[in-house]
Amino acid sequence: MKAVYITKEHKMEIRELPKPDIRQEDDVLIRITAASICACDSEIAEGSHPFAGTDMILGHEFGGIVEAAGSAVTDLKPGDKVCVDPVTSCGRCPSCRRGRPNICHSLRTMGVHRNGGFTEYVCVSRKQVYAYRNQAIPNELLSLAEPFSIGAQTNYRANTGPLDKVLVIGSGAIGLCAMQAARMRGAAVMVTDVIEKRLSRALDMGAELTADVSKKDFQRSVMDFTHGQGADVIINTACVGGSMEEAIAAAAYGARIVTVGLVSRPSLIPQSELTKKELDIYGSRLSTRLFTTVVDGIDRGKLTPDRLVTHRFHFTDIEKGFEIIKSQPQNVCKVVLTFD
Repeated sequence: MKAVYITKEHKMEIRELPKPDIRQEDDVLIRITAASICACDSEIAEGSHPFAGTDMILGHEFGGIVEAAGSAVTDLKPGDKVCVDPVTSCGRCPSCRRGRPNICHSLRTMGVHRNGGFTEYVCVSRKQVYAYRNQAIPNELLSLAEPFSIGAQTNYRANTGPLDKVLVIGSGAIGLCAMQAARMRGAAVMVTDVIEKRLSRALDMGAELTADVSKKDFQRSVMDFTHGQGADVIINTACVGGSMEEAIAAAAYGARIVTVGLVSRPSLIPQSELTKKELDIYGSRLSTRLFTTVVDGIDRGKLTPDRLVTHRFHFTDIEKGFEIIKSQPQNVCKVVLTFD
């Protein structure tokens, strides 16, 4: 089988590798039909990702069709369309015992720490596999449950509810996934960015209001949306300089602020505002067993992965995908890799 491989020297190659076999009774062999490129895939390929390894198959967003399963797998059959949670945890550390496997002390993510899904076949444990009820879902969309799980986690952390006014800072793929996850919880959502094309996509996907903060005052836009009260939930997917300070200023009394991203740039946080408003600030990493929620949302049409896709390439042309992300970031939301 062919696979996108990252060498120890951070060189990306299309390699011919052995097709995996069913070895454990709970194994599931999946023929990959689609994968999608995440920003961290570029960082891994360039050698700038802070956690990633090398000498492995790239890719953590992927899905496909069940080809075979071990003897203990009774609820999946060949032909089922599925997605894969790429994260595995130990189940024994303090985080796992507290029900937070997404911050397991020995967490391993496919395509980041070990072989991933930019390949024609993967073999994974049954507990990582989630089947779509809507088997009519196009093959090219099967990988996109993973970014929606990241968006769902931000709302899980904030405990977003139907009474909340939510502000999402940044309308890239994760911002859009967070916005739709908030809408699925019944909240009203505003999205900000500095790229008009991205904001148009946010409106198309269900945002009540958007603001191009290169042209409009950020704080005034938020106060107009919230009738002067500030946002109850702020999900910061941009994590650029000054965004945390702006989030705190735009927050309602008792608001929850969630940050998602691996930007190491420090923020200057006014502690008096945290105290006065009694704000809660949360980090958000990966997801806490939210794939079931996400797949259900996709099946019911509440989450719309098709609207994320802006570009398609065959997986052997992955270099073209990376190049368009680098050269035309304002025009890219999700690049999907096809395998058929």
